[in-house]
Amino acid sequence: MNLITGITAQPNQQTAVILPDGTRLVIQLLYSTQQMGWFFASLNWNNGQWQEGARRIVNHGNMLRQYKDILDFGIACFTVGNREPTNIQDFYSGTSKLYILTPQEVKDFEIFLQGQKINA
Repeated sequence: MNLITGITAQPNQQTAVILPDGTRLVIQLLYSTQQMGWFFASLNWNNGQWQEGARRIVNHGNMLRQYKDILDFGIACFTVGNREPTNIQDFYSGTSKLYILTPQEVKDFEIFLQGQKINA
């Protein structure tokens, strides 16, 4: 897993991540005080080859799991205390962390969900 760094406590921000295959993922993050949570305002991969928006960020081993047959990467979120990232400072403080999953990690997560052993 590759940690996405540089997330600040600003309520509206954008970051770009270079994926293991060399393509680029542009992530626009939005914090909503009314919803008390962080959202992907938009995800744009490989210059628009795949796009999605308006997804709440929650603790999950692969928030992009529904696209496992389309994308060869995933995004995971983990928060200290296993609570959801509800505070504007959660990513900035390191309480919550976002990770890019490699193709192998996406496969390993699927195997884990199926209850099979992962070969290390």
